[in-house]
Amino acid sequence: MRREIIISTIILVSSILVSGYLLFFSLSNQTYASHGTGDSPEQECSDSSDCPNYGDAVYDSTGTFCGNCAPSCENTRDSHGERQCGGCGCGFSGSNGGGDDGSDPPIVDLDANGSDGPITVDYNTSVLLSWDSHNSSDCQASDGWSGGKPDRGSERTGNLTSSQTFTLTCFGPRESRSDSVTVNVNIPPPSTDINSSPSTVNWNQSSTLSWSSSNTSSCNASGDWSGGKPLSGSESTGNLTQVRTHNYTLTCSGPGGSNQDTVSVVVAAPVPTTSSVSVVTPNYCTTGPSITANWSFSDPSGSPQQSYQVQVDNQPSFGSPELDSGKITCESCRSYYGGLGILQFNTTYSARVRTWNTYDSPSAWQEATSCSGTDCNPNGSWKTPSHAYPNPNGSYQFTWSPTNPPIGQPVQFTDRTLFDPSSNNKAWSWTFVPAGGGSGSSTDQSPVYSFNSEGIYQVTQSVRDNAVAPGQYCAGPTQAVNLQKPIPVWKEVAPK
Repeated sequence: MRREIIISTIILVSSILVSGYLLFFSLSNQTYASHGTGDSPEQECSDSSDCPNYGDAVYDSTGTFCGNCAPSCENTRDSHGERQCGGCGCGFSGSNGGGDDGSDPPIVDLDANGSDGPITVDYNTSVLLSWDSHNSSDCQASDGWSGGKPDRGSERTGNLTSSQTFTLTCFGPRESRSDSVTVNVNIPPPSTDINSSPSTVNWNQSSTLSWSSSNTSSCNASGDWSGGKPLSGSESTGNLTQVRTHNYTLTCSGPGGSNQDTVSVVVAAPVPTTSSVSVVTPNYCTTGPSITANWSFSDPSGSPQQSYQVQVDNQPSFGSPELDSGKITCESCRSYYGGLGILQFNTTYSARVRTWNTYDSPSAWQEATSCSGTDCNPNGSWKTPSHAYPNPNGSYQFTWSPTNPPIGQPVQFTDRTLFDPSSNNKAWSWTFVPAGGGSGSSTDQSPVYSFNSEGIYQVTQSVRDNAVAPGQYCAGPTQAVNLQKPIPVWKEVAPK
């Protein structure tokens, strides 16, 4: 009757003969098959259902090498990834009797971080390779490492940036054996970040671009910049004069692919300047309160004026302007007249102006700083008269009688001036050109004047009251008076 006793990893090697059985003990995870005397060794090696561990050497009771335990299904592993010798059936690899010289084949085991693999590690980290071999005289590394290695030992790889397979081949007297372990490297994706400061700039100003990247080896710019860029850094956009949104894209690449980020810089329209704002008060003898505003326009980009707006208010804050022109489109306009029928008498006013360029960018409001005309103040404001000036124009012009007076006949001139109801201190001034034999002037309201020669005489009436500035008169239109020769006097004479 055959009996097998499998005993592994025994430090002391000895042989003991007990009850007709021969037992062999050995180091290095080797397994011996024992049997009673008279049984054939070949039968002990040819069919075993009790394989211990994969790769263990099996010997018969005489100490003859049968082979290495291996499943009949190659690379069978258990749920933990460990190699096993079951499930698919178990048999032996190698030959029954070993080599002719009695040598055993090498046994090799290579691990990464204590595992047969494959394992996965982080990008740019190292692993510890450890190995053990038996029945070998020389070991050689290949694939992910190289060089000769001792029969057992450990070695740390460099930092790994890609997946690698490490192979160790050990050589015995007659044959070699190899073991490999695969290390997969988890390559992180690249990241890119770019910022601008400031993100909005005025015309002809610059912004600073700052960026950083990780897990990258190169960066390239596109959009409103170009060329290769360092993996991190900063750069000025330079002065920007195109009024639009500028886009700066940075694409960085690395082992894990590529990644891009874009930042925008908005260039605000240039701001025009309104300057030299002044006002001119009207001739109150011919019109009521109104205003003429004048200004200058300039733009840093050379853009022409597109529009303007004028406001007049009796409060310096311009909280509720009495006159607001609104936005008026006009490229060449540098003057505006308005306010007639809106502005009141006996009121102090201020004016201000702003303009737009072709980018539709407005200037700041600019108040009038100078005033010319009647009742102007040094700060550019002005005061309207206390009431309407006397009006000797139009239907209020003077008349005379007779219409075509003869020489020497007195002519009656009649004042028809319109005075404000609150008017006082009224005064008149008449001029007759040429004098025609008279004084050539009169201060009467409705004078009588005689001309001593025929011809056309120019007569002008001027009036004033308390509303008119001292020393000033409102002159009406000059009118022509045609002096005729005297009409003949017919005298009837009886014939002689």
